[in-house]
Amino acid sequence: MICRTRLRISARILAWIALLTLSATLSGCIFFIDHIVPHHANVGDRVALRNPWGVEPLPNQLGVLFANAAPPSILSQNPTEIVVEVPAHLEGEVRVSVWLHMFLASNLTSFRVDTEQILHRILAFGDSLVGPWAYHTHILDAMLNENVGPSLVINEGKSGETLSEGAQRLGHVLSLHSKVQYIYILQGANDVSDERNTPIGQMLASVEQMMDQASAHSLYPILVSVPPRTRQALLYDQTWPTTEDWNDALRDYAFANGIDWVDLHQAFVTQPGWESFLDEDGLHLTTEGQEFVAEVLYSAVTPLL
Repeated sequence: MICRTRLRISARILAWIALLTLSATLSGCIFFIDHIVPHHANVGDRVALRNPWGVEPLPNQLGVLFANAAPPSILSQNPTEIVVEVPAHLEGEVRVSVWLHMFLASNLTSFRVDTEQILHRILAFGDSLVGPWAYHTHILDAMLNENVGPSLVINEGKSGETLSEGAQRLGHVLSLHSKVQYIYILQGANDVSDERNTPIGQMLASVEQMMDQASAHSLYPILVSVPPRTRQALLYDQTWPTTEDWNDALRDYAFANGIDWVDLHQAFVTQPGWESFLDEDGLHLTTEGQEFVAEVLYSAVTPLL
């Protein structure tokens, strides 16, 4: 009898915990930001919601509301901030809230909010070297905002993507970001892997499709070479075309068509100890590598703005 009673009580406790957890998960948590979007904020202005937890990364499932209106899209999110645009049909001062699509029970604090008109919009497009969490785009964004003027670098990288897949995806991406002025493309590392060995002619045909789409949207395109691979990673990059073969072909294409070219590969190999820019797989960027890529792209992009 005692055992049955204890089991019955335990079952009730577990049921209550499950009910509370489910309720919290379904409802989420809303907390309001102290800052109010001011009168002078225009439709399409940049709103940067900066991490209130200092060095702690943001949760990766966040939504934003202006009063009851959602922004057209979350333009970017990284460990330190979320960037959105002011949606249409707002009047006067509007309260901003952030919605966590997860259960979080303690000590929610306000984001720091900066609102300003965006002068320069840059779309970063490519594979995992670009995103979705390759934060060189965030570093580049911060450098441009600090030294050039209100800017927005939108990360639209997709892990594991080939050039042909990127060419198919780009049209949809551009439809989401209609105000973008510049696009840089860093892609091709997956194509030259020995698992795929996409012919260079096919790779260039995909780039040509992207350039056509960029032109149709009046974008200023920038092509970026693929970084070198470490000795360990070269085991997967030995047969034709290699990273070097692709970079040579892309450079020739860019020069022949008057397209701006950023030789990231050469920038790497001229740095002593450049292998430290790449992680253990010899392909993806370390923290130091992310910072270096941001510096190279900043030097290339700034004269164009």
